[in-house]
Amino acid sequence: MRGNAIVTFFVLLLAGCIVGVGDAPPGTGDDDGSGDDTMQPPQPTTPLIDSVAQGTFKPIAPFTNIAGQALLVRKLDGSSDVSIALTGVGMNVAYTAHVHAAPCQYAAGGGHYKVDPAVVDVVEANELWIKGSSTPTGVLAANASFTHLARGEALSVVVHDPMAGAKMACADLISDDVASQDFQGTLAPFAGATATDMTTAGMLTAKRSGTSTVFMLSLTGLDKTALAYGSHIHAEPCNVATGGGHYKIDTSVVDTLETNEIWLPVTGYATAGTATAMVTVPFGVRTDAQSIVVHRTITVTPLNAPKVACANLTRMTPKMPLETTGSAIALPGANGAPLGGSAIMTRKLTGVTEVAVVMTGLTASTKYQAHVHNQPCAVEAGGSHFKFDRSITEAQAANEMWFELTADAEGSAHDSMWVAKTASADAMSLVVHSEMSRIACFDLQ
Repeated sequence: MRGNAIVTFFVLLLAGCIVGVGDAPPGTGDDDGSGDDTMQPPQPTTPLIDSVAQGTFKPIAPFTNIAGQALLVRKLDGSSDVSIALTGVGMNVAYTAHVHAAPCQYAAGGGHYKVDPAVVDVVEANELWIKGSSTPTGVLAANASFTHLARGEALSVVVHDPMAGAKMACADLISDDVASQDFQGTLAPFAGATATDMTTAGMLTAKRSGTSTVFMLSLTGLDKTALAYGSHIHAEPCNVATGGGHYKIDTSVVDTLETNEIWLPVTGYATAGTATAMVTVPFGVRTDAQSIVVHRTITVTPLNAPKVACANLTRMTPKMPLETTGSAIALPGANGAPLGGSAIMTRKLTGVTEVAVVMTGLTASTKYQAHVHNQPCAVEAGGSHFKFDRSITEAQAANEMWFELTADAEGSAHDSMWVAKTASADAMSLVVHSEMSRIACFDLQ
């Protein structure tokens, strides 16, 4: 879930009932519901992360029963982290996944994302590869960090069959779904433009919703004697391959087709060298709509339309944290207790991960433990404790996410905790324990 959290949490947050406990050990949260967190450190407020994108893995035929999550964290220092977590894969098998440059619906993610898109060959150093080995129960979790800020065409993660190399599963990398996103860009000529085109200037604005995108372009400094101008939304930023190729609605279509692209007609410039163009498309553009490029036709035969100017589509709407939520699922250890409630995990742009839970139906005046776990509720009742560093096998509060819940006289409880780290894709559930057993699980999706 992105954008707005569950209404219950808004009510509790406004009431001051859910507070953070930082990297403190379990049991130090606001268990009495007083909202008194004066002894706890404040959360960091400096942004460290540009954006967080998440996706859900689906199997690619003939593979079946594969599920899980992928996570892409773009950082303000110019690096990127990618993590994956899957169930239903082979046992004790080494796997490789790659970030791909197309959505899952088109050729199952298309080809590999390229750091330098001019390099056609498959070169690991020029791509974003994630490697890991599955457990004896067919669970795979892996992370990779890159000294490269993934661009907008990093659209999916694909896991490959290590035996034949076939694509096994794909997850779209979806950024926040704010209802309306505004974009703006200032047009400037390319360094290689002719002297005549060096006066080209202008402004691009765009407004994206879930069902449409409106583009408006204003141009000045055009050559009034030019045969024709054209402008198109492109799939790379201006400084990468001069905007790369045209943005494709269906990325598997190689040919240049106006119906599969976004073209803004440029007309009426012969009088003053100015023009405006506008187009509305019936869909919200993906993040690989990264620039607009203006072309100038300079000969009739053969057709020659060099790129003369470009503007990046820069998002003006603030980016949002990633929120994943789940409802209480009673486990056998609940012994039929009428458990209910909701949990939410928030990966913030400050590098903080916060998890909070509200529960009802507990035994009155009783303490419970809550831990973030590394598998979905349907797999081994949530599996084991989630660990930021999976190489540390023993339980450590600083390497995990724990807190304590104390039910009140009506059997209700709420609490939260946070750590100054970003949880990877295998932070998949929250499990609540009594002294004897696991009683409830929340899938964080």
